[in-house]
Amino acid sequence: MGFHYGYEKRKFDAEWTRLEQEYRAAGMDDRQIAAMKEYDWTWFCCRHKKASFLIRIVIS
Repeated sequence: MGFHYGYEKRKFDAEWTRLEQEYRAAGMDDRQIAAMKEYDWTWFCCRHKKASFLIRIVIS
């Protein structure tokens, strides 16, 4: 199982388009929304690093 960055990034962006609208409708301000997105982006990057690490272990 690999991590296709382009595919996963498109999914992330689409999800965040939806979430941003939802958060604005809930009354969150730009600073709060940016903090949520930064947290999710950090998680996204960690998943990518973990997938890359696991692939190297399997290949070795």
